[in-house]
Amino acid sequence: MSCSAGPTSAAASQPLSVSAPPSVSVSRILPHYDVELRELSVTGQVILRLPVQARSLAAVLTALQVAGWALRVPKPLSGRPGGNDPHHLAIAAYKLNDRQELIDFHADDGALRWNWRRGTPSLA
Repeated sequence: MSCSAGPTSAAASQPLSVSAPPSVSVSRILPHYDVELRELSVTGQVILRLPVQARSLAAVLTALQVAGWALRVPKPLSGRPGGNDPHHLAIAAYKLNDRQELIDFHADDGALRWNWRRGTPSLA
């Protein structure tokens, strides 16, 4: 029950191996975003560290964390300049996808959807 992902640009340069603890059902594994550290992690393994200037990405991940990682979060950039522009959300989803390999983010009519990427069967 493990999945490997290559190194991320901001995380460690060693390949990432994420495994579900034996007592945790794989279907219950959720990502975690630490707002203060600006780190996205899965089962305690950091898969993405955001630079300070990535404010839109931080806003999206914060909205997902606050929503308990609901599979669809409407308007995660509301309250930010241009936050209701679907193009801004699509760019944020693209950047999040480009910087890590475990989670697929998708802008969907002003909302953000996420799911585990193919090739991560132990997390899907």
